[in-house]
Amino acid sequence: MSVNFPQITKIVLSLFGIVLVMAILSFGVLFLQSYRELEQFQSRESALEERLSLIREQITQREKYLDLVLHEPNFLERVVRQKLGYARPDDTIYRFEDEEPEAIPE
Repeated sequence: MSVNFPQITKIVLSLFGIVLVMAILSFGVLFLQSYRELEQFQSRESALEERLSLIREQITQREKYLDLVLHEPNFLERVVRQKLGYARPDDTIYRFEDEEPEAIPE
């Protein structure tokens, strides 16, 4: 029985090449999946940062409103009169009822 070393070498190198190509493809697929996940996380992060910015802006506006209510008596009086319908004893109050729109004849 004679063993042909060049033929065995070719077979071993071919198998090694196939394993190498499969490994490269596997890592490529894993890399692609990881890249897609990264894009999704970055997109979500961007949306959350935008929402955080809006919430911070709302907090700033509400802090200004609270500061006016606590430290400006004229502002507080105006708000109470508008929102709660309070008036001074010498004020005349006019109330208008909301009218419903008339139906359009067909």
